Amino acid sequence: MVKSSTLGCRDRETLVKLDAAGASQSLDALPAGCVVLDAGERLLDQPVMGGGFSDYVELERRDGSMLFVRSSAMVPDPGIGSVYDER
Repeated sequence: MVKSSTLGCRDRETLVKLDAAGASQSLDALPAGCVVLDAGERLLDQPVMGGGFSDYVELERRDGSMLFVRSSAMVPDPGIGSVYDER
């Protein structure tokens, strides 16, 4: 789940470049393939080896599209939990 409005991009390298540009980057003129995600939006985490050590994670939106998002912008969804946890 997204903890605050954050940027997501289809291409990881585009997101890395936007982060390198810093907070002065205007969110009004986003590159193609990038969107601003709303706080609280639920996203499905894709299992990746070593994913816990990455600054960017690949996630699936409700419409099936895949986006890269800063891992620091994500928190566990208190209503769903992890699909990998034992219940």
